[in-house]
Amino acid sequence: MKFHEETINFFVDMEEANGWSHTSYRILQYLQANQIEFSSLNSIEKKIEDRFGTSLAELFRDLTEQVENKINKQLYDE
Repeated sequence: MKFHEETINFFVDMEEANGWSHTSYRILQYLQANQIEFSSLNSIEKKIEDRFGTSLAELFRDLTEQVENKINKQLYDE
C-alpha cells in the first residue's frame, strides 16, 4: 500500500528528531489508531484486513520501508 507523502514526511521528521526505535513504535501506533474500539488484537487485525485488504504486519512493513527509503534518499542524495 502506498501511503501519502505527508504521512511519510511526518515520520521522516520524527526519525530525525527521535531515532528509528521511537519512530517505528509510533508508526505501529499510527496504524492501530483507528482501531481502538476493538478489544482484541484478532479483532483489530480482522478490521484492518477488511478495510485495507492486507494485514497490520504488511502495512507496518510498507510504511516503515517507505519512511526508510525517504530517509536514505535524503542522506545519500545530498
